[in-house]
Amino acid sequence: IDLIVFATGYHVSLPLFEASKLVTFFEHTNAYGRKEYFPDLVEGVCSDKFPNLYVFGIGQPRGGVGVLTIPAAQFIVRMLWLQCYFRTPVGQILRLFGKKYLTNYYMDPVQIFNNLLASIKYYQLILRIATLVGYKSLKSFDFHRVAIKLCNNTLLIFCNKHKKKTRNRTKIQDYFTTSFLNINERLREQKLVVKRSIRELDRELRRLEKESEKIEEQIKKQSQDEQSRILGHFTSNTTERRDKHKKLVKLKTELRSLLNEMNSGIALTQLHKSIGSVSKAMLIASDQIALPQLQVSLAIFVFIY
Repeated sequence: IDLIVFATGYHVSLPLFEASKLVTFFEHTNAYGRKEYFPDLVEGVCSDKFPNLYVFGIGQPRGGVGVLTIPAAQFIVRMLWLQCYFRTPVGQILRLFGKKYLTNYYMDPVQIFNNLLASIKYYQLILRIATLVGYKSLKSFDFHRVAIKLCNNTLLIFCNKHKKKTRNRTKIQDYFTTSFLNINERLREQKLVVKRSIRELDRELRRLEKESEKIEEQIKKQSQDEQSRILGHFTSNTTERRDKHKKLVKLKTELRSLLNEMNSGIALTQLHKSIGSVSKAMLIASDQIALPQLQVSLAIFVFIY
């Protein structure tokens, strides 16, 4: 693993690294007399031999922050998943955002917690910036299977799938779990999927049309003697392609209708919010003006709404 986040309990009781892997790491004796091993920091990032090592610091669970182990470990898994896509180290990509790295391991836990939140904010932007600094072709794989394979047995607890959202979940925990989108965001994502499907159908339809034109040209080029022999074969192929073309056109029409329904749903949602705002404004105006006719009209409007 070449990207590590340090977050522990009240004090460090065990060495963070094995002695055989501490060639470029320095030795430090803490206040308890124990020897600890840390990587050399270069502007908050480790030496060039470990370009992906990104350190948040070692904090204590005080100041209302709590233990950072679970959110930090989940962030590790996400960054490891991104590293599978890019040649450029994700630690160097974070540097391009101008993020301030640590210069000391022992820092205030609130500051460490804020650094963790700031890095999560940049998580979605890494995909964009990585295209400029060494993009590698994407490959599809099961995220949880690969994440568990990358982790050691002692870290499997942090690689499990996220639990379902409960009412008691705090806002802070939502930073580290799967984001729950509102209705508009879900509709926006579904619209993008539908538009992508429509574009794929258009490409498939154009390909079928070109193939049909080629078949018709081949039929015309055949001599009269051979035409009767191969006419049946080409006719069957042409019929199948026409049927497939009709099905694709029908599917494309259904997708466009679904897209229109999504657009109308978004418009209705916005209209609902606007009507609610207008009704509230009319209630305030009626209380201030106190006109009988306005009150009657307002009552009818609110009743209809």
